[in-house]
Amino acid sequence: MFERLDRQRIQLELLVLGQRTPESAAFENAGIELLHLDQKRDLLAAVRSAAADQLFLSGPKSQILGSLIARRLGVLASHYFNHMMPVSRIGVWTYIAQRAAIRRNDSAVAVSATIKQWLSKQYGLRAARIDVIYPSVDMDRFANAVAADTDGSPVIALIGRVAFDEKGQHLMVQAMPTILSHHPGAVLNVIGDGRDLQELRNLVARAGLDQSIRLLGQRLDVPAQIKAADLVVVPSTTREGFPLVSLEAAAAGRPCVAFASGGLIESVQNGKTGIIVPPGAVQAFAEATLSLLEDTDHARAMGEAGQRFAAAFTIERQVEALTTHFERIHADQVT
Repeated sequence: MFERLDRQRIQLELLVLGQRTPESAAFENAGIELLHLDQKRDLLAAVRSAAADQLFLSGPKSQILGSLIARRLGVLASHYFNHMMPVSRIGVWTYIAQRAAIRRNDSAVAVSATIKQWLSKQYGLRAARIDVIYPSVDMDRFANAVAADTDGSPVIALIGRVAFDEKGQHLMVQAMPTILSHHPGAVLNVIGDGRDLQELRNLVARAGLDQSIRLLGQRLDVPAQIKAADLVVVPSTTREGFPLVSLEAAAAGRPCVAFASGGLIESVQNGKTGIIVPPGAVQAFAEATLSLLEDTDHARAMGEAGQRFAAAFTIERQVEALTTHFERIHADQVT
């Protein structure tokens, strides 16, 4: 996204607290000015040296420090939120500091309307100052992917880091027996790695589902894995911001079954590109999955509708919306 910004309209410098990583070279190769800082105290001097007229802040640490620097230098700040992280995860004191640092009249970018509503309540930001800028998806990468090999049995794909309190892989272990009672050959491909991977292995083994649930780990061929599936499931147990996996499923022409968790109600069009069920309703989730496996014409129609839906989420739209956001803040600064 930053690579595509029009440098005649936006001058960008990326400040990073910490040492260089492999991603640093990717930013630099894209022509993005990148400055790594070893100490927090170096931030003020770096912002002053850049003569920045606004700061774009992502993450609690950045939002706390950056907001204080913005006040010190008299520049405006905007905040990027792609999540609705609960206070229990970021820490009470971190939240209090973040809440105090973010000013009511600051601007923000939210990746979904659901996050916009949450921001107004959680951080006191004015709704009029929050721009909803949805993520983008590379249609060609998914629409033109060649499906991975299968044996013809029904395939369900679940993609995401293996963290039960976020992505809910354990709930699919509960749902699979219902699915298998109607489709004994069905297979669930779990793609991803994470802190609960070993516990997931244990759950699968105890349930006797080793032949029906395949733990594939991290994969570089996600588009091919989605294309090989009949549908994608998103049993998220946390409030999602705007999950890309459901949008990627749509881009690949595959329907999605998901819990109504946060921004999933925006990234899946219920009844059109997939099926949304109440959060935690495992039996309803299993039945929705079964309905798509059994009515292949309906599933195919949802996949085609998904591709039309995903086609609107272009990188060009995202970049123009972000540029407009920055230009509005600049106009506020000038006036």
